[in-house]
Amino acid sequence: MNVSGFMEKGGLKFMLGPIFLLVGLIEFASELFRMLTLTLRLWGNVLGGEIMLVVMSALLFVPGAALPFVGLEVFIGLVQGLIFSLLVLIYFILAIESHEEHGETEHALEPHPDDVQLAHVTPRAA
Repeated sequence: MNVSGFMEKGGLKFMLGPIFLLVGLIEFASELFRMLTLTLRLWGNVLGGEIMLVVMSALLFVPGAALPFVGLEVFIGLVQGLIFSLLVLIYFILAIESHEEHGETEHALEPHPDDVQLAHVTPRAA
């Protein structure tokens, strides 16, 4: 929870505190619903494929005639697995990037003090 708004000085803390608290609750609910929707999306796609196989078998009156559709279902399952794994990876990256420090990239561009000293050292003759 973000309670930094309550630490403000003066009358501003009575306005910013509840706003930051509400934003934190909304963000938490967003993370929970993100996982729920990703799970339901994958489940719905798998269930839809199974229903398609059952309907094709019933319409063709010959269970073996639905074998090409089984291959199609396996291909669609592989694509769905790829999409699922990419979405999970994107969600993890977004969760990690949103919690990084803001000034971190500025310090990474500065040379390390040891590197600067080594750059000015001249090799000695043996």
